[in-house]
Amino acid sequence: MTAYTFKTEPMEHQARALRSIIERKGVCGLLMDPGTGKSKCVIDYLAMLTLRFGAQDWLIAAPLSALDGWPEQFAQHMPDNVEYELIWLGDGPLSIEQKAQALRDLPPQDLPTLRVVLINHDAFGSKAKATGKDGKKLTTVTVWDRIVGAVEAWSPDGMVVDESHRLKTHTSKRSKAFARMAKAVPKRLILTGTVAPRNLLDIYGQWQTLNARQFGTDWNGFRFKYAKWGGYMDKTPILWLETDDMRSRILADAFVVKKEDALDLPPVTEVTLPVRLSPKERAAYISMGQEMLVELPSGGEAIAPIPITKMLRQRQLTGGYVGYETEDGLRAEERLGEAKAKVCAEKLIDLVDAGEKVVVFAHFRADLDIIEEKARKALPKGVPVYRVDGSTKKSDRMDARTGFRDHDGPAVFVAQMRVMSLGVNELVVAAYGIVYSMSERRDDFDQALDRLDRKGQTRPVTIYHLLVPDSVDELMLKGHQDKLDLERVITTRKQAEHYLTLGAGA
Repeated sequence: MTAYTFKTEPMEHQARALRSIIERKGVCGLLMDPGTGKSKCVIDYLAMLTLRFGAQDWLIAAPLSALDGWPEQFAQHMPDNVEYELIWLGDGPLSIEQKAQALRDLPPQDLPTLRVVLINHDAFGSKAKATGKDGKKLTTVTVWDRIVGAVEAWSPDGMVVDESHRLKTHTSKRSKAFARMAKAVPKRLILTGTVAPRNLLDIYGQWQTLNARQFGTDWNGFRFKYAKWGGYMDKTPILWLETDDMRSRILADAFVVKKEDALDLPPVTEVTLPVRLSPKERAAYISMGQEMLVELPSGGEAIAPIPITKMLRQRQLTGGYVGYETEDGLRAEERLGEAKAKVCAEKLIDLVDAGEKVVVFAHFRADLDIIEEKARKALPKGVPVYRVDGSTKKSDRMDARTGFRDHDGPAVFVAQMRVMSLGVNELVVAAYGIVYSMSERRDDFDQALDRLDRKGQTRPVTIYHLLVPDSVDELMLKGHQDKLDLERVITTRKQAEHYLTLGAGA
């Protein structure tokens, strides 16, 4: 085999991670902090396998908040001399049973191509309902068994479990599904930056998929070896035991990168989380871009008679809602979907599970509403959600900021970009931020990021941008990062049509 040529040069820690996967013959955990480039290591490994051994079938499973980013990562890092096909079985119109059937219908590989099926975690842990050939509803267990069985029958060369800490509860359907599928899949990679979000025992569920022999399959044997139990009915670990032994076993199977040790990383890492709009949201966005109006489910119309209003409406639509004026001249809003809100909630769950404080920035009041609603529903009890917008009283604003700063444990702060002043120092207790929607003013954007990356911050900062690809979201981020006005970012009519119609007008 000729020498492998990287499409994008790896950083030093990424090259070491890739070597670690190869040395472990494709059974490896990449326990790498967010923003350190785990997906590139996986893509280079899959490319190497394809070039050396020919046709490869792989399954990549991830939460939707992470799954949407994989196609973009493949386009960025996959060498041009490697043919690959991505099959999307994530969110969308397919039921769990239909996804199982799609896996069963995959034809044998007859070309030296890398074929990757992208599927969401929930397909293996949902309370899915389906109907059999006789028209009767199938039980949840039957649906779960069918999709797990479909993967087993397909028997891919390998699987990647992104955000593997979602398998931490070893008794959950999801964790059991991956542990069972692992027996039919020779190469297995687990990826996470928060391998033990609750405590050391979270390792067990993940290692049942990665390498069950390392810790065995006896839960009681595992938990009594590594913890002393007490509390109510002896159900609480009160002392950790044999921690050196656990560490050595983990390191035998895994490669670890902490962000502060990856010296080739910038102090602020910006990560894009692509958002896939629902069919209704996508149709509304394109309609607004092409015809300057959206026909609403309620029977009304949202009209944007001038270009600047059109762009404003499209910024709203990427967040799943649209504002409009009623026949009576009153301002109103209508929600069309929650695609971006769901991705935001999933990322908040991951960061809070890791014990982090997180700041979510948004521009529109309706965005703040849906973020706050989803956060309060999705996060565990005891995790406070603070909010500050233009209507928040000064005293309440200060209470929210100091409450967030002083809270002992994970917390979420939902902030309107334009409201956060230059003097805010309380937010530096958070090293993670999520940009949900952006102000058109670049100084608002810069100051939002500066809320976290400023004097007093002692940790590397990671900013997640929730973006709908080929939309006004992408256009605004490019303008802010390159310090350009929106008019200067769009240089041609064709380019304008591309962003106003999600690529349909290009």
